Amino acid sequence: MVRDHEEANRLLRDLLRAIDGGEIDIDLFERISVGLRRHIYAEEEDMFPRALQARPDLSAKVSGLEMEHASIWMLLDRVEGEIRRNEVVKAPKYVQEIYDILQAHNVQEEKDVYPVAGTDPPLASFRVPDGWVCRKLRRPASTGH
Repeated sequence: MVRDHEEANRLLRDLLRAIDGGEIDIDLFERISVGLRRHIYAEEEDMFPRALQARPDLSAKVSGLEMEHASIWMLLDRVEGEIRRNEVVKAPKYVQEIYDILQAHNVQEEKDVYPVAGTDPPLASFRVPDGWVCRKLRRPASTGH
């Protein structure tokens, strides 16, 4: 998972350089988006539950990391929306925000969560199910009242 953090940072820096050059590399952005969403899925469905089982006192830390996942997820959605509409105006700002969030976010995961969660999941085997969103963006189930 640490290597995945490093790869995401590298790809985001490449994308930011392309944006500084006056273009957005749509294929590179798509690769970043798919990778970040898979990474978030693996953390929320595998790593975080294992860490919380071992250390329930990490619940506030994990909740904060999940909030950051939600921010990243929404920013990815915004960039994708601009690309679909062919009006890439705020995308450079959003990509920079994703990069900025990840700098502190990744350090916290690597320091506080990963050592407790144990072995890394086989990331390549994870597929984000259609319709899945990160925990903090899910609507509460209706209770029928």
